[in-house]
Amino acid sequence: MEPMEEPMVLPNEERVLLQRLEKWTQYSITVSASTAVGMGPESEPLVCRTDEDVPGASPRRVEVEVLNSTALKVMWRSVIPGKQNGQIRGYQVHYVRVENGESRGLPLIKDVMLADAQWETDDTAEYEMVIGGLKPDTTYSITVAAYTTKGDGTRSKPKVVVTKGAVPGPPYLSVVQNSKSSAIVHWDPPDLTNGMDLQGFRLQFGRKDVSPLATLEFAPQERQYSVGNIHRGATYLFKISAKSRGGFGEEAVAELTIPENSPGGYPQMNEGSNITCCSVQLSWSPPVLAERNGVITEYTLAYKEAGAGGSPLELRLPPNLSSFVLNSLKPNSAYDVKIRAHTSIGPGPYSPPIQYRTVAIDPAGQLVAWHPTDALLRTVGMQCFGSVSMFVWQHIGSANSNSVSLSQQLALGLQGLTVNHRVVMVQSRWPIRGVEGSDYINASCIDGYRQQKAYLATQGPLAETTEDFWRMLWEHNSTIVVMLTKLREMGREKCHQYWPAERSARYQYFVVDPMAEYNMPQYILREFKVTDARDGQSRTVRQFQFTDWPEQGVPKSGEGFIDFIGQVHKTKEQFGQDGPISVHCSAGVGRTGVFITLSIVLERMRYEGVVDIFQTVKMLRTQRPAMVQTEDEYQFCYHAALEITVNNPSGEENGFLEQMGQPNRESWGFLCVQCPPFIIIIICICLFFSVKNQTCCLSLDNALVRVSVWILRRFTVDVHKKTERWT
Repeated sequence: MEPMEEPMVLPNEERVLLQRLEKWTQYSITVSASTAVGMGPESEPLVCRTDEDVPGASPRRVEVEVLNSTALKVMWRSVIPGKQNGQIRGYQVHYVRVENGESRGLPLIKDVMLADAQWETDDTAEYEMVIGGLKPDTTYSITVAAYTTKGDGTRSKPKVVVTKGAVPGPPYLSVVQNSKSSAIVHWDPPDLTNGMDLQGFRLQFGRKDVSPLATLEFAPQERQYSVGNIHRGATYLFKISAKSRGGFGEEAVAELTIPENSPGGYPQMNEGSNITCCSVQLSWSPPVLAERNGVITEYTLAYKEAGAGGSPLELRLPPNLSSFVLNSLKPNSAYDVKIRAHTSIGPGPYSPPIQYRTVAIDPAGQLVAWHPTDALLRTVGMQCFGSVSMFVWQHIGSANSNSVSLSQQLALGLQGLTVNHRVVMVQSRWPIRGVEGSDYINASCIDGYRQQKAYLATQGPLAETTEDFWRMLWEHNSTIVVMLTKLREMGREKCHQYWPAERSARYQYFVVDPMAEYNMPQYILREFKVTDARDGQSRTVRQFQFTDWPEQGVPKSGEGFIDFIGQVHKTKEQFGQDGPISVHCSAGVGRTGVFITLSIVLERMRYEGVVDIFQTVKMLRTQRPAMVQTEDEYQFCYHAALEITVNNPSGEENGFLEQMGQPNRESWGFLCVQCPPFIIIIICICLFFSVKNQTCCLSLDNALVRVSVWILRRFTVDVHKKTERWT
């Protein structure tokens, strides 16, 4: 800033009045003498500040928020620095009741005094205060002014707001446990005043250690609710509030603590373990919440050599462990391992024993037993099938490769493929607060026939991953779910019941309402309405559960499974849904891989007349490990593909054709029409001997598989191009 100069002062004067200065502004003043020759040197500067005054402007950005029927929140920012005219010592909030545009009574004042440490030095300070004790459904005018030691400054422009209508007080709430697994929540309405109308109730409940709570709303005449599936050893929180025209009122809160018990379930042993010649690394998960029955106090790990007599060795492990290494084991020996959990009441049941075999050591001290983590493989041959080349590996030191069946070689070749994980992530903008990894789920995006990410192959939901499963369906717009397992098989839980059976249930952000259930001969179709509680959007999700898969092995016939695949795709096309089909069994690789493999193969047969099961499975395994997990499942894919071609050479309708669409005659008749006659003769001879002679080495299954594998791999026909390729 340019220095200001006053007019010359007479030599006999010793003071001067400086005017037109800014309020509460610091100045530097110097004096110099002059003669006829010129100006002399300036004196040392004197620094001083002009006096304070009342603020010259009002606070900025004044906003008022109605909190409820009796309270408001007022927010504002400080006066701009150039208009403060002194040190702002505080603010005064004036509020007055208004009727018909006129103030009624004297304004009431709320003072916000600033401590020395809060004195403003810039214009970024923000303030707020809550005004309580107001009348419901009443209009108020609010203004804000800053003040210095000289007094109040300019008041802000009035903000006129209306408080909410009166809301009810807390209802009368009681919670009583009426069985081992259920409780009755009972409430009575609060006392209502001034003609207040009761419009309903809102109940929030759930385990105290699990958030968020489930939320349900009830009509005004309802007075109780039965909560099922409560867990032993858990504390449940219940909150209920009544609703009037002014909104929900004060909550009544109650807690219910269920006594502990010994665990009703066992820890889940993980199959993937690091095994050496003398040690086994184990890992496990605690029992599911519903079977934990209290706080885990310790684990008991029991193990012994398979076939050995006597009791197993038991190790007591602290509750914070989830993995352990068993050391000092014998090489090349099998061990049965099981684990159980304890609460303060006692131990729960042991898990089913899992057998682990340690690695062998030959006399030269070299590891010779094969293990997936340290196997040494070498290429022993290459199978050529038409346009497909497949490497077959043999472990060094294993039996002659000639003893390995063709289907086993195919399976070995597929297992040797490099896997590219295509992990499904639930969107990172919705991770669960405080839960690491909550944007991950055990699922993979799988490409379909001429469609990227047509399927979501996923693990069967566990109790603790059910909310993640519904969140995945919503975020990926998946409205078709295929379930290929029962809830329990062979006495073990394969999948948690992740859907409500009768009444609506809430899974984190999503409310799931059962709408319908249809029981078919080989599957169950369930329909659900899923609503996002955050924005109220809803979708219909359909679940197809295939119930005809045996607990061991694979179905004897592929016809029913083909019909099931067709019905799933027909439903998806009928309702015009673009999202992927979510498919799960237990681990999400075996039966899941079979379903996706046959879906792709049958679609390709429909449009191209080409069958290529090997390449299809190979492609799937580059997107999710172990898809089509067993040799039986791999052979079943060939059986099913063969049935759809041999049983329908003329293109007559069957379940799949009826549901997936009718291709032309040539497309479906390629096996019989295009095959050389001697191939058909071979099939007939195999079928004849397998029926007439039960002791014949060529059983029906082996005959069909071996011949069909040979045909389907060595003979690929593109019907649309009318060409044949032989190798």
